Amino acid sequence: MKKILFALYLLPVMGFAQTKSDYEHALGRFINFYNNKQTDSIVNMWPENERKDLRRMWTVENMEAELKKYGKITSYKYIGMDNLDPNKVAVFKTEFSVAGSKTTSLNLDKDNYLGTFRLITSSEGIDKLLKETK
Repeated sequence: MKKILFALYLLPVMGFAQTKSDYEHALGRFINFYNNKQTDSIVNMWPENERKDLRRMWTVENMEAELKKYGKITSYKYIGMDNLDPNKVAVFKTEFSVAGSKTTSLNLDKDNYLGTFRLITSSEGIDKLLKETK
């Protein structure tokens, strides 16, 4: 009986959990939009109530400056979850054509919209993940 109650308790939580594939798909979409300067498509990856403020950040001018500074993203690889981050973000090793190897992190809401997103990031948890993947 306890096992059934425990399973029923976890069922709602399991329904909202994203998989590695969900994170890979989201970052893949972002990279396609980023590399092609599709700022409106990037903004639409967040929930509608957050888009107004993001439109000021993801402008064509800002995108061109980012691409000049870092270059296009040429590849990415999932390296794990940073559970030390309060937002529990998925971390990817990303390769930029100009800036080289960096890390990108993100999390998704229950509808797979972006929540936390950091194009280039570093932290104690990320450093730990990078050491574990070597």
